[in-house]
Amino acid sequence: MIAHLLGLAFFIANLGGDKGLARTIYPVHTPSDGDSIFALGIGTREGGVGISVVGALAAEVVSEAVISAIRQAKSIPGFPAASDFNP
Repeated sequence: MIAHLLGLAFFIANLGGDKGLARTIYPVHTPSDGDSIFALGIGTREGGVGISVVGALAAEVVSEAVISAIRQAKSIPGFPAASDFNP
């Protein structure tokens, strides 16, 4: 039962993460964009957390991670970064 619930939580987190990508990348999931989401769970938690909460938090975390990566990216020759336009 616990393994099933953990699997469900990871599935919902993945769906939420996908929503986080869709919030920040347009178009998302094109053949050449290379977007991937990985989830890792460690430890234990007493009590439960609603599945919708897991999905919503996953979407928010992934969205914030994409924005952070964009802001921290450095340009390479021929490919400017966002920081080149908004220092």
